[in-house]
Amino acid sequence: MYVDHLRLNSPLSQLVLVGIICCVMIGAYNSSYGIGTLGNLDRRGTTTVNTVFYVTCSLASIISGSLNNMLGPKLIFLIGCGTYIIYFLMIWFSSNAHDTLTIVGATFAGFGCAIIWTAQGVIMMAYPMENQKGRYFGIFWAIFNIGAFVGGLLTLCGVTSNVASVSFAVLTGISSLISLLLVNPATVVRNDGSRVTTKTQFQVHHELRQLPKTFMHKKLLLLCPLFFYSNWFYSYRFGSFNSELFTTRTRAFNSIFYWASQILGSLTFGQFLDNPLFTRPKRAVLGLYFLTFFYAATWLGCIFMERSRNEIKAHQGMDITENHYTGPLVLLLLCGISDSMIQTWCYWMLGAITNNAMILSRFSGFYKCIQAAGTAIAWSIALELQPLDLVLINCAIFFTGVPFAYFAARDITKANHFPVHTDDS
Repeated sequence: MYVDHLRLNSPLSQLVLVGIICCVMIGAYNSSYGIGTLGNLDRRGTTTVNTVFYVTCSLASIISGSLNNMLGPKLIFLIGCGTYIIYFLMIWFSSNAHDTLTIVGATFAGFGCAIIWTAQGVIMMAYPMENQKGRYFGIFWAIFNIGAFVGGLLTLCGVTSNVASVSFAVLTGISSLISLLLVNPATVVRNDGSRVTTKTQFQVHHELRQLPKTFMHKKLLLLCPLFFYSNWFYSYRFGSFNSELFTTRTRAFNSIFYWASQILGSLTFGQFLDNPLFTRPKRAVLGLYFLTFFYAATWLGCIFMERSRNEIKAHQGMDITENHYTGPLVLLLLCGISDSMIQTWCYWMLGAITNNAMILSRFSGFYKCIQAAGTAIAWSIALELQPLDLVLINCAIFFTGVPFAYFAARDITKANHFPVHTDDS
């Protein structure tokens, strides 16, 4: 059994490789703004860069599923690695030149983000068997978030922005070599002997017919509000909350605790979503209930935190050594757990709709398109509104999306009865 898992063309081996690649690239990006700033930019510059990044990502995600179907994961990850190398080098150059370079780098990285997350989504949703999809997401998310976790540790060690940027560029170059180990999806064999997909030729006219159908899929439309929200919270978490209410070293600790709790949340919640004690529709609905409970608790905690904002800022921010840091720490841990849960649930829901790799490629691109659009808007308004208003907007968007998501969850089938190798027409 373990030998099967160690095969290069096994789903788990491919997932671990993708997790390592994303750990270096996207995990490094997460760590760069997890402490509130990108490179040497102030908060306004950081907000501008993030907005450009996510707008580009959203637009590119419209076609990223088709690109992945055409090029395959190996070439997609090689191209994506190249865009992130450009991004990290631009951050390094911007410290000696002009902030515009960072924005240019963010444009490249936004495109890379779109295609990488699409390819990653396919590997995570289409490669495992149906009873493993939640677990596989948890494994990927844990490996992936180690990058941001280590980034927080580097900050505590006093590593400068310039050194970190060059280091991340070098590591991303190494991760591009790891991409060469990714195999064609047609050669991936699950432990039960089934294959992920057949060796079909990519056809442009077929892809052009199928792409609009993705954007009109009933379940995807019902999930749209939650997709739109699924990264919205980051602008508040790392902007108004972490960068304004805590001292510099405490922000780094917060980043470590936050990403560690994301690892814990994705692993445990993914296991629950694969639990055979409940039917798949029951797990979908119960998962949504748990998600709603956690977000209600975290945003209620944020409202109470905002009531003390003026007092905290008057003392130059809260420090980890203070006695009353325990409350915000618990809140941060809850935020990390709930934020990982929404990612886990959304991907698991997509994987529950179909097993077909080509369809899931378009689904993954659709998800990233809607998600990145929401994130771009969230960052663009972050500086224009009061922090409490941002909290209330987060609550409004999330709780608006829950009823629609419920109808999608309720209609999930107990199993995907059609074989995975059928044509996706």
